[in-house]
Amino acid sequence: MDWLPLVTAAFGAGVGIGSTLLADRARWHRDRSDQHRTFRRDAYADFFMALSQARNGLRKLAHTSASSLDSRAEEATDAWLSSGAYEQRIRLSLIAPGHLNSHIGATYDALQVAREEIADGALAGDAPYEDALATYHLLLDKLRVQMQQDLLG
Repeated sequence: MDWLPLVTAAFGAGVGIGSTLLADRARWHRDRSDQHRTFRRDAYADFFMALSQARNGLRKLAHTSASSLDSRAEEATDAWLSSGAYEQRIRLSLIAPGHLNSHIGATYDALQVAREEIADGALAGDAPYEDALATYHLLLDKLRVQMQQDLLG
């Protein structure tokens, strides 16, 4: 009996099965990477939307005068809490690459400073509020670039 055709057929089948398994593994890895990138992109967008909602609520307060500092502080806190920015920050702390977490925190904290200025009675045009807002926007732009690089990398 001639074993060469049988060995050749078995070897060919093994190569075929092996290459199929490798291709499936590569496809699975690529799909998983795409899913993770999509998940991070959505989380980044949710964080930016929450910060935007907080900033818009605070901006509205900065353009209105309040009858008392207590009510102004309460309104600033309500605008902040209703935005969901804290929850989105916590979400990002779990999924964002480590190098982004300090930038996420700094941006979040900068908007918190603006909230505190408004709660203390600052209005639009007042230097403490405008300075806090300028710092926030600078950090937000830097964070946006870093997140874009993370998603492209």
